[in-house]
Amino acid sequence: MQLRILHLYPDLLNQEKGSILVLAQRARWRGIDVKLNEARRSDPWPLKNCDLAFLGSGTIEAQSVVAQDWPDKITALKEAVDSGLALLAIAAGFQLLGTGISTVTKEMIPGAGIFNMVTEMRSRRLEGPIAVRMPCLQSEQPVVGYENHHGRTRVISIAAGQEKVASPLGRVIYGQGNNGQDQTEGARYKNAVGTYIQGPTLARNPHLADFILEQALSRRYDQVRLAPLDDRLENQANQEFFHRYRPHPLKQILLSRRH
Repeated sequence: MQLRILHLYPDLLNQEKGSILVLAQRARWRGIDVKLNEARRSDPWPLKNCDLAFLGSGTIEAQSVVAQDWPDKITALKEAVDSGLALLAIAAGFQLLGTGISTVTKEMIPGAGIFNMVTEMRSRRLEGPIAVRMPCLQSEQPVVGYENHHGRTRVISIAAGQEKVASPLGRVIYGQGNNGQDQTEGARYKNAVGTYIQGPTLARNPHLADFILEQALSRRYDQVRLAPLDDRLENQANQEFFHRYRPHPLKQILLSRRH
């Protein structure tokens, strides 16, 4: 069995590479061969020879350059996602998969339209520890990490009778999430996942890492279920993080009223 990862714009969206390392190592521990390809500006995207595409994080300037490079590639990416390609996008990469990003100066950066969402940049950052419950995971264990973004992202509800092309990835337990108001975090459409959680995202979240691996491998190998690993250290790190930053119950009530 082989896992083929395609890192899009590693020279521009070059943050959160640690998540690729986590995915690759967890695959290798199970005897899966891992092949990593990169596609920079003007490079073709070998999506047909790919199991998982990755978009990391970067600056607003990097987002603008990416948006200028990929107009003739977006259709192929949408078709690949519709046919089951796994896609992981983090922070700036996540924002680029919406319909557009409105900058602080009100300029518009066009997005890929994988997720039905819009992002508006604000001067104040949403930052700090975050914990999220994700229904797609067969685990009550939260997904934890850090968030640090100017974006206020809203997943748009689709009118009755229209196809719903994305839904929030999870529900915020504590932290700010997509916009600091509606308690949503990230977005998901088929096997495409986007999130603001960083740190790197998958280091303390083996259950999310394995979910992404299974989605990626199942497209080619049909309903893959990975053998469990000894994740005692990773799960301990997850729980220590969760309880260390979890607000006092009274503070949580006050925060929920404020939002």
